[in-house]
Amino acid sequence: MLQLDPPTLLLANLLVGLTLVLVVMSTRVGLGSGARGMRSWLAGDVVLLTGQAVIAIDAVDFGRLLAIPPLTLSSGLVTAGIALHLVGIHRHVRPAGSALRRVLPYAIAFGLGLFVAVGSLLTAEPAYRVMLLHVVLVAMLVVTIARELVPVRRFFGVRILMAAMGFAVVANVLLLIGAAVRPGEVLKGAMPGLLINMVMTMLTTSAFVLWLQEELRETLRRAAHTDLLTGVLNRYGVLPQLRRELARTARQGTPLSVALCDIDHFKNINDTQGHAAGDSALQAFSSALLRHVRASDLVARWGGEEFLLVLPDTDAAHAKAALERMQVRMAVEAQASGGVTFSVGIASTTDGAATDIDALLARADRRLYAAKATRNTVVAD
Repeated sequence: MLQLDPPTLLLANLLVGLTLVLVVMSTRVGLGSGARGMRSWLAGDVVLLTGQAVIAIDAVDFGRLLAIPPLTLSSGLVTAGIALHLVGIHRHVRPAGSALRRVLPYAIAFGLGLFVAVGSLLTAEPAYRVMLLHVVLVAMLVVTIARELVPVRRFFGVRILMAAMGFAVVANVLLLIGAAVRPGEVLKGAMPGLLINMVMTMLTTSAFVLWLQEELRETLRRAAHTDLLTGVLNRYGVLPQLRRELARTARQGTPLSVALCDIDHFKNINDTQGHAAGDSALQAFSSALLRHVRASDLVARWGGEEFLLVLPDTDAAHAKAALERMQVRMAVEAQASGGVTFSVGIASTTDGAATDIDALLARADRRLYAAKATRNTVVAD
């Protein structure tokens, strides 16, 4: 039967450490540039497990091999290892810019480890050494949860990470209280502490990897539904949302309009100024549309120089008036910045024809064709 003695736990730590290193390395290769902070997390795993190993082999008097007492060395390594994990979180949430910003978090992490180690050396009472470790750990964890994780808690991996770190905060607070109330018993129970640390390392690393994978899926999903040039929705991104809006319109009896917008004389821009100028015109036009629509409206690049607007709770008359006002405002902007004008075809669920998505878009397209005959015009019927 397997015994939970120090050598057994040391072997378990080494196996866990190797497994986590392989998981983190493979994840970093798989995620590529999306794996920001993974190197810091990997370094934290190595340092943290080294500190835990020192505790495990303290029973064989490992301290005789070093000038530093095992508890002091372990406290510094555990602090530095957890701090490196938190640096990994920080580097992922807030990618570093300058060289100082890249180096400073690592300096702080190792500085905290050194602070705990030196503080342990200068403190004769073992209880105070343990209390110093717990105070620093609680402070680091609380700051990281509040500053780095709460803003991105929409990810399930982040919520698991927050729960694990919250448990660690509670455990460290309880141990801190225990060290203050019963200072003579602080060195007891090192083995359960080692087991808890090992499990926490596995849980937090798994949660961090899950978070990065979720973030990658979100990025890929957004890229699949977003036009890369303009940043607005593409055809595949807007159609599901248009279907949902039409279903809501049918249930609630509210109007809905769609407007197909086409940039006037766009071919001339490409032919005379080049495709780079055409791309700039598309970007400027999409930005102008986003500025002038409501928060509830949808803007999508339908194809080429055509854009689709989805206007919920808007009948044909109000949609036409809104697009005509938009044309006037954007014409003024065009005179000031050398921008473009555009033609619009509008179809609505209130104009008496079929209201399924294909029929609605077909009517808008026919009316856009009519508007392009005169340019800078809105046709709604």
